[in-house]
Amino acid sequence: MVDVPLKSHGKLTWQEAINRCQNISGRPFIPKDKTEFKWMEEQHTAGGFNVGSGQTMWFPATDSVLEGNLIFTDWKGLEIHGDAVIWRNNMVMEANSEEYDCVGFRTGQNAYMWDCNSNRYPMICEKN
Repeated sequence: MVDVPLKSHGKLTWQEAINRCQNISGRPFIPKDKTEFKWMEEQHTAGGFNVGSGQTMWFPATDSVLEGNLIFTDWKGLEIHGDAVIWRNNMVMEANSEEYDCVGFRTGQNAYMWDCNSNRYPMICEKN
């Protein structure tokens, strides 16, 4: 079962979005392939977010531990190599820099790196 955020949930920082999943006894949903990534985009739209409207949702991956080494939030060392993520402009870790360590995505614009302390809509959570 998944918990898909709605606009009414408001915006959170990346860490607050991770905590939100834990607070509802869940964990961030991690897509295993591009089909599941597209499913996430469909859920984003179904949650009331418009295509290309600049309404970014967090994605559970960061390179804050080691710059350039993107890992999922389960911290088991799983790396995203582009096979589970559709990146904006077809550039893996698009917009990555020392300040942009967390992944966000917009429906119709795909994933890109963003400032972890900025406020975006929460990520999809999987409930056990």
